[in-house]
Amino acid sequence: MITFYLASGALIFTALVGFFLFIANYLTCSGYLTFIFLGIFLAAFAPPFTWFLLGLFFGSAILIHTLKKYRTRKYDIIGKKGAKRDGKQLLANSLPLIVAVIFACFPLLNINWSLVMAAIIAATTADTWASEIGILANSQPYNLVNFKKVSPGLSGGVTLLGSLAAVGGSFLISATYAFGLWLFTPKLFNNAIFWLPLGLGIGGMLIDSLLGATLQRKYQCQICGKITEHESHHQTPCRLIHGYRLIDNDAVNAMSGFIILLLAIILQII
Repeated sequence: MITFYLASGALIFTALVGFFLFIANYLTCSGYLTFIFLGIFLAAFAPPFTWFLLGLFFGSAILIHTLKKYRTRKYDIIGKKGAKRDGKQLLANSLPLIVAVIFACFPLLNINWSLVMAAIIAATTADTWASEIGILANSQPYNLVNFKKVSPGLSGGVTLLGSLAAVGGSFLISATYAFGLWLFTPKLFNNAIFWLPLGLGIGGMLIDSLLGATLQRKYQCQICGKITEHESHHQTPCRLIHGYRLIDNDAVNAMSGFIILLLAIILQII
């Protein structure tokens, strides 16, 4: 009965919040429906701290984008990502967390699944902050693999500003999670509660950049020669020059999230 009331409340809450995000051009129609589904699922099955951490993630991401969007509009044509999220993007970022929540309902190992969830959210926040803030850097990004300069906004590129932002995003989630656990369940608190999500959050950003630099598809415009993540440019199909056609930024986000999930489990076992 409690689960029913939580799910019902989540339906109303996410429908209202999602509608605001939809009319504010932060969500597409599919993103709005996916947002509602995720809210209901997490309200019914995820621990309450997850809701708060996700609220921090979404709120900070929207705030950062709102504050800097006019400065970065000239780069929007390069990267595939934007502020307006569709259902595919939301699911790709949420799948690792959904899997962790499901495993937490049927625990097979002596694993602190709340710690795993915090690490996943920390990694997502770190990557988002790195992308949103890193594009403001005055210096040109470097490819994480060959250290060659790449265009701002292109996946796989890293900057000092973006890396520091990733540390800040991971710290926000890790510190909030650790403080909440210390405040409400002090007997369960230990140093790993803070350091593991923090380290994996920063590592998640690096893994995402590494996958973006090696596996993610990139195209070259046949008109102007610009490297882009879009399939077409100047209303002309672009030529695939790097990565695998099926691996876009959403696939990279999902892959890096699952790697963090596995690492969070392995580090608790060893």
